[in-house]
Amino acid sequence: MLPFILMGVLLLASFQVSAKEVVDQLGRRVRVPEHPIRIVALAPSITEIVFALDAGDRLKGVTRFSNFPPQAENLPKVGSYVQLDLEKIMAIQPDLCIAVKDGNPKEIIERLDRLGVPVYAVDPRNLRALTETILEIGNLLDVMPRAKNLVQQMEKKTRTTTSKSPERLNAPPSSSRSELPPLSLRGPIHSFMNSSPLPEGSIWPKGPPLIRDSVGNRSFPCLRRFSSSPP
Repeated sequence: MLPFILMGVLLLASFQVSAKEVVDQLGRRVRVPEHPIRIVALAPSITEIVFALDAGDRLKGVTRFSNFPPQAENLPKVGSYVQLDLEKIMAIQPDLCIAVKDGNPKEIIERLDRLGVPVYAVDPRNLRALTETILEIGNLLDVMPRAKNLVQQMEKKTRTTTSKSPERLNAPPSSSRSELPPLSLRGPIHSFMNSSPLPEGSIWPKGPPLIRDSVGNRSFPCLRRFSSSPP
């Protein structure tokens, strides 16, 4: 493992020459490259966003169950989003990792920080947070025109949908969540930025009206309508 880490540290040292400081969605200050080209997405939802921004060619690693678009299945895997493999991440020599608040192990994120790997955290819990996340990642990847265009398309589609079905605006939150089954996790798992492990067999709280797969990864089907990647 040590050779991989040393190579990663040496490579990252060269990236720091043209770096900028940003603040992620958790309020953390992170120095990131001006134009990252070796990105590791630490959750399937992040993979989808990067591909939707036409930056999939810069993704060098993803987590298990990252299966949309189909090209993502061929990328190197760095473990599941709740059980990240530090050695595999460092072997990729990333210049940027994009993490999610809920699920990514805090200890792995902290070790990446200590090794000098920039980790930008997001927390896209609802549609508004998703659009903010798209814009922030667009800024990170230096593809803001595409990010703004994608958000505009999504907002236009949302306005059209709600105008046709105005009753959705007044529906209680529980109505949209009732179709989402609770998720049983085999713990313990330390969530990113949460030092308390979830007890074994605990039930993950139901989230917003997003789709979850069998391991709790969030997916954004609304993104798939606007992605330029083939279905």
